[in-house]
Amino acid sequence: MARRHWADIRKKIPVKKKYLVLCLVVIVVVLIGFIFTYFIPLGYRMTVSAHGFNEILHNVYLNSDCELDKEETVKMINEARARVAGYFGEVKSDPVIIICDNKARLTRLGGDHDTKTAVFISVNSYVAISPEYLNIDVLSQINIFVE
Repeated sequence: MARRHWADIRKKIPVKKKYLVLCLVVIVVVLIGFIFTYFIPLGYRMTVSAHGFNEILHNVYLNSDCELDKEETVKMINEARARVAGYFGEVKSDPVIIICDNKARLTRLGGDHDTKTAVFISVNSYVAISPEYLNIDVLSQINIFVE
């Protein structure tokens, strides 16, 4: 009984079927990516810049229709980071902080006062917070937690 090699089998598959299979694989991968970024809270957090959030500071996002004062928010975040650095020394973590006052978006983000962590190439923490919980103490605690 002769062994069949992959090259022999590949020659027997018509070219149209190869392209059809390739197209189906690409469609499935794109569909999985779409579902991950729009319907899974971690995926939504990882792609907030594509969902109408503006970066007001490095790794700090604010939804575009938020009524908070950007300068006050930046000042509060910098003060919280300085508080943590003053107590613990050099801070190495850099969490993504997402500030949102829209209830529908908060639901898609998975809540307004928790941290989700993703480990792909490096460790990244994503924190969603509503203005209700936005103060220096909570921001300091977030920075300590992700450190």
